[in-house]
Amino acid sequence: MVNQTAQVRKQLTGDAIDVFDAIIAGTSSINWGQTEDPVGQVRCWEEAGVLFAGGDTLPGLDGISFVDSGSCRCAIERYIDDESARGEMVEKQRARVVERYTFVKGVGRVVEEIHARLLTEADGV
Repeated sequence: MVNQTAQVRKQLTGDAIDVFDAIIAGTSSINWGQTEDPVGQVRCWEEAGVLFAGGDTLPGLDGISFVDSGSCRCAIERYIDDESARGEMVEKQRARVVERYTFVKGVGRVVEEIHARLLTEADGV
């Protein structure tokens, strides 16, 4: 499985490396931390259940997700020469992140989860 930015870069050649680096640089508004890797961080979010392929978390996640070097190459090749498609994907996903991951939305999900657990526990008493 491809889990780190360096692994992605090894799959690329020529201009694709520059485009990939520009895409990563474009994520500067996301706090990856000083030592965190963007691809690694997204994998952590995926493992934690914050992001998941096939769900409604991010539109088009299946189309940009990869599990090995072959699927990584396919995802990159799909978008490398299509700036319009990349821009559309960025805007759709950014809008979903803003909609889903604000503080108020997060607290609302926590309250809903606590409520559901309290109801379940009350049923068992």
